[in-house]
Amino acid sequence: MTKSKFKPTDDILQYLLESSDLSLISTIFYSLPFNVYAKNKEGQFIFVSPAMAEAMGKPVEEILGKTDFDHHPEKLAKKYLNDDRSVMKTRTIKTIDENWGTQDLDEIIYVRVIKTPLIDKTTSNVLGTLGIFWDRTEEILKEKKLIESQEKYSALIEQASEGILLVDPFSRKILESNKAFRKISEYSERELLDLDQYDLLLSRKDKIFSKKIFQNLIDKKQVDACPRTYITKKGNTVYAEISAKIINYKDQTTILVVVRDITQRKIAEEEQQKLRVKLKRAEQLEAIGVMAGGVAHDLNNILAGIVSYPELILEQLPKDSPFINPLETIQQSGQRAAAVVADLLTVARGAASPKKILNVNQLIEQYFTSPEFQNTAKNHPNVEYVKTLKTPFVSILCSPIHAIKCIMNLVINGTEAIEDSGTISILSEQVTVSSKKAEQLQIVPGQYAAIHISNNGPKIPEEDMSHIFEPFYTRKTQGKSGTGLGLTIVWTTMKDLGGTVSLTTTEAETTFSLFIPVAVDMPSSPLQKKVGKGVPLRSGTALVIDDEATLREIGCQILQHIGYTAHRAKSGEEGVRFIENNQVDLVLLDMQMPHGIDGYETYQKIIKVYPSQPAIIASGYTTNEKIQKTCDLGPAIFIKKPYTVEDIQDAIEKIIPN
Repeated sequence: MTKSKFKPTDDILQYLLESSDLSLISTIFYSLPFNVYAKNKEGQFIFVSPAMAEAMGKPVEEILGKTDFDHHPEKLAKKYLNDDRSVMKTRTIKTIDENWGTQDLDEIIYVRVIKTPLIDKTTSNVLGTLGIFWDRTEEILKEKKLIESQEKYSALIEQASEGILLVDPFSRKILESNKAFRKISEYSERELLDLDQYDLLLSRKDKIFSKKIFQNLIDKKQVDACPRTYITKKGNTVYAEISAKIINYKDQTTILVVVRDITQRKIAEEEQQKLRVKLKRAEQLEAIGVMAGGVAHDLNNILAGIVSYPELILEQLPKDSPFINPLETIQQSGQRAAAVVADLLTVARGAASPKKILNVNQLIEQYFTSPEFQNTAKNHPNVEYVKTLKTPFVSILCSPIHAIKCIMNLVINGTEAIEDSGTISILSEQVTVSSKKAEQLQIVPGQYAAIHISNNGPKIPEEDMSHIFEPFYTRKTQGKSGTGLGLTIVWTTMKDLGGTVSLTTTEAETTFSLFIPVAVDMPSSPLQKKVGKGVPLRSGTALVIDDEATLREIGCQILQHIGYTAHRAKSGEEGVRFIENNQVDLVLLDMQMPHGIDGYETYQKIIKVYPSQPAIIASGYTTNEKIQKTCDLGPAIFIKKPYTVEDIQDAIEKIIPN
């Protein structure tokens, strides 16, 4: 069977089908390349156009006068006969789509046939049927290929690893989505069809940016790697990169959006940024530590005279002396300078600071009975201080000076943050830090003493949050609110104790939370009270070993004031030689002596001579490890330079009890 390339136009077809003049039809179609035929009521062909004969593969003469049973298989011929009878009976036009098989059955031809009854205009009797058909094989095959292509395209979209959306460019409605995007968005396929693509965006800023992307897409037909932030059905945030292109899909203009989930990459980048910030902070602290270590020894030696001599002189002056106030001012100035050095050394983590097992609530109470707190409260009469001390038996291993200083710094920081009137709240409790919480805080899971210090001042600006623990970073007036190291000291001290400090801030409240590991199964030490001034408490002999002449002199005068007969040695080697020939009751030993053996080696040699030799180890800057290692050699205790009479008295009480 030969395929025809022609099919009738609608206008010609409509005109001919409304006509029953067979001679007119014959005349027109005989000369035109249309597949046209006419049958009588018995189904015999009474007219066949040349195109029809060509399509059937037979001469016109072999077709005329015969029925479909002579030209087609019986089953197909019966179908044609029934169709003809239906058209004649109902006197209506019928459109039929048929599949024709070639004689060797190796090809299927798709045709569309329009059949209409032939009616005598005079008698209105049905004379037969008129049919016209055309080959739709190429059209059908194209449609099938298109459907197959769309099915493959849909399958590829559905199975793609990246999220894909098909969006109507005019309504912005989502037309289709694939499995990957449904997983990203946490919406079902049905739910997404009801959404505008902008409904999925996190913020107004994202929506404005998306409109710019859309305009760019209209201009350039394609956009690549644009950032976008989605909010999922469950409220989770998804960071993504999108690429979009205008395509023709299912005969309509469509926007193809490819969504790449970069949330994990974004989180990793944020973590890297946090690490960079921490590294920068660590480098800053290290630089300060190097600086502090470089100047602390010399600076503390200089301050020793300013701190210690006024105390010795004041002990000897009458109460009405006009020199008392100037001397006290000198002493207080020296102590403030020493405190600045101590702050620098605290920031330089590893600076020696003796630790004790102490009760958390007692530390808080000691601060609130201190002159420092009384002064803060006096200067801010409109601020109320509220304590809530839970779990009274929680103890921690810490340096009491530094622990109390952390509390003091946070209370002062919160007080100064309150612009007029407000409340500072202090809450202590024992908490269990889970693995998840520990990961957030970057500490190990376990039991912690938590101290929460809150103020209802203004919210801390976001741009300050990442810098707030950096040295000298402050929004306050320089010189009015300390050294600029207050919060850095808090951060450093917590890290030194194996804990951490966290910060939360809202419009209503800002809270700093200290987390310090609980000292388990260890009894707490009572906080020591200072020994009173003025009365010599001891007798015996003592040796002061220091490479600085001023420090040797100050040490000797303090020990003599307490009641000792004091001797001097300007180096470790000289001190060891003295001990080899003279037994003493106490050694006051400088830890750092650059020229010759240091304090550790000196004490090591001394205890070989007298294994139970009591010693006070003094230094302005030495690492915890070195101090501990020295104190472990014998009955020794560490004190920080510049020291006072009371510092020496306290140390003696601990290593040589009465």
